[in-house]
Amino acid sequence: MNNISKHPCANKCSEFKAEQCKHCLISTDFELSTDADYVVGDTVVFKDSDMHDSLMAVSQVNEHSVFLDGGEKFVLKHLLRHASITELKAKRRLSKENRTTCMGDDSYLENNISPLCKSYSNDEQIHLSKALDAQKEVS
Repeated sequence: MNNISKHPCANKCSEFKAEQCKHCLISTDFELSTDADYVVGDTVVFKDSDMHDSLMAVSQVNEHSVFLDGGEKFVLKHLLRHASITELKAKRRLSKENRTTCMGDDSYLENNISPLCKSYSNDEQIHLSKALDAQKEVS
C-alpha cells in the first residue's frame, strides 16, 4: 500500500513530487532548539538575565504567547527558551550573567598577571630546596 497519496503535501505543495518535500521532512534531531514551539508541560526560562531565573512550566499555549505556572504568568514566546538539561538539574536558569552576579566579575584579572609575580614549577621548587639545604651545610 502506498501512503504518499495520504501525505499532507499531496496536491497542495508545489514542491511535492513522489516524496516528502523539503518543507515537511521529519527531523531526526530530538534535542529541542531554543526557538522550538512550546507545548503544555514544557519547562522554560526567560532569555533575559534581568528577569528572575526560576524554572516555569507551560500551562497554555497561544499563537504568540504562553501562560506559565498554572496561568499565573502571561509571557510572549520570544522572551522564553526551553530550559537545558543542566538547568533542569540545577532547578534554575544558568547563564554567564548569573555567575557574574553571584561571584563578581573577575574578567579584568584574566591574562593580566603581574611581571613581579613569580611561579615556580615543582621541579624548580625541589632544586631550590636542595640548593638551600646545600648552602646551609657549607656555611
